[in-house]
Order: sequence, then C-alpha cells, then structure tokens
Amino acid sequence: MASESGHLDLEVLEELKDVMEDEFVELLTTYLSDAEVKVAGLKSALAENHHENLRNFSHSFKGSSGNLGIQLLAELCAQVEALAKDERSSDAGAYIDEIDAEFQLVAVEMQKIIAQQ
Repeated sequence: MASESGHLDLEVLEELKDVMEDEFVELLTTYLSDAEVKVAGLKSALAENHHENLRNFSHSFKGSSGNLGIQLLAELCAQVEALAKDERSSDAGAYIDEIDAEFQLVAVEMQKIIAQQ
C-alpha cells in the first residue's frame, strides 16, 4: 500500500486490511460513498444554518474518518462539530471547504489502494 501525499495513515489501513481480509475493499468503498453523503450533508446544513444537522454530520464523519486513520479530516470535522455545538454554524464555512478539498484528496488515494487489491 502506498500513499504519496500522506493523507492516509497507512499503518492503520494495513491493520484494517489484516483484520477485514476480503471485506477490506468493501470497507473502503463504503467509507467513500458514505463520506460523499456526509460532505453533501455538511454543505446543506451550513446553507440552512442548521446547527443540529451540522453537528450530527460532522460528528459521524469525524468518527468514520478517525477509525480509518484519516486524521486531518477527523480534526477538521471536530472543529465543525464544536462550532455547531456552540451554535456558530455560520463560522464553519471555511472548515467545510477544507473538509471537501481534503476528502477529494483522500478519495483519490483510497481509489488507488482499492485498485491495488
């Protein structure tokens, strides 16, 4: 497994691959499709200034990203979650832009890993 830009923690992914065995690719593809929904949900919640939805999407995305060793995404989601919890959703726009951009990079790297399996 190779990650050129360091957006993924390869040690975590290698451990998951050992544990998940034949289901590893399904884990990654499920994460990718779920993450697309979460990014869209974050954008929608921001546009609607809906604190609870923003908190829920960011919390869920933080957890799934953290579980796969995708630390920067998890940290960005934690920032959005904290803002939403404080009902400062309008301050989350820059973080959501960063989340979207980082997810695009992560998705490219994950697709490469999936193709190698």
